[in-house]
Amino acid sequence: MEKTVKAIQVSESLINAMNRCPKEVYFRKVLKIPPKDSYDKECGKLAHSFIKLLYRKKRGERKYFYKTLSSAIKAWYRVWKLTCDEKEPNFLLIDKDQRLEYQRLGITCISHYYNENLQKSDPIAMEKGFNIPWSLGVNLVGKWDQLRTATHDYIATRRPEIIVNGVLSESYLPIVIVELKTGYFDYDLGPIRSNGGTNKLGLPEIIQAITYTEAFRRCHAGKYPVGHTIYDLETGKTRLIVKEGKLCQEILADYVNNAVDIIQNQVYPRYPNKDKCDACGYKMLCLENIDLYSYKTATLVFSESNEPKKEFEQLKFKFKYKKSKSKPPVI
Repeated sequence: MEKTVKAIQVSESLINAMNRCPKEVYFRKVLKIPPKDSYDKECGKLAHSFIKLLYRKKRGERKYFYKTLSSAIKAWYRVWKLTCDEKEPNFLLIDKDQRLEYQRLGITCISHYYNENLQKSDPIAMEKGFNIPWSLGVNLVGKWDQLRTATHDYIATRRPEIIVNGVLSESYLPIVIVELKTGYFDYDLGPIRSNGGTNKLGLPEIIQAITYTEAFRRCHAGKYPVGHTIYDLETGKTRLIVKEGKLCQEILADYVNNAVDIIQNQVYPRYPNKDKCDACGYKMLCLENIDLYSYKTATLVFSESNEPKKEFEQLKFKFKYKKSKSKPPVI
């Protein structure tokens, strides 16, 4: 009986990780080593989960699960404390000041979201995943934080070009993709915070917008969403990004092909960058003596006592690769 070959799953987070440093993908996907966490990453993940909880098990006519903002903040205190107590031992750095800083950031994010969405309709979907065949043996996967209905007035104000004779164009659905951000280093929220988003955004935001927009189109019979919104929870500011059409599809195809080439060729180079390396969950592991190109890997994982212990011993890989002609496009 023939074995079923599992499709390669490519997501926007994988594409962005490949752009940051393919070595990160090697540790996570090939060696299956979990990364070290940090306060900013944990705060971001927890804020997403907390906001989803606001809409669950609501009582009576309440807007949220927590009746008042005060009760929601108290719940955040408890959840943040429990999370840090449990996960701090696996953090890159244990720091009381950072723990307090991100506790406050979480309160700010939750407060903005709670107050700003009281009078708005609930999301029609939260953390909705997709898994779409992209090409032979490759699937495009991911998860939208929220999908929200866009009113006619909203569309007419922000995208008047898709209103034809007073009606939304047949190429679109009245839905907006909303991505919640707390300021994790992978995203440059500066343009949003400085002047409401008139400046150029960074590559990770653009890749995410292109990927999620194209995934939406493929999941909805070729119809586009009104746009992709970045919601900066710390400031409460939002920015609608429109990344659609043939050029964006070609750009995404190039990035997907580049990621697939790296995975199939099994060569994961390092892209050193001080800021990103300092925040990387594999920083300490990467500093150890790992030589991919001699086909020898002797990985040492340091314990709390700084005594090295062997976790992976002489993992040998026979790489057969050809140089890829695919290159990431320049946006």
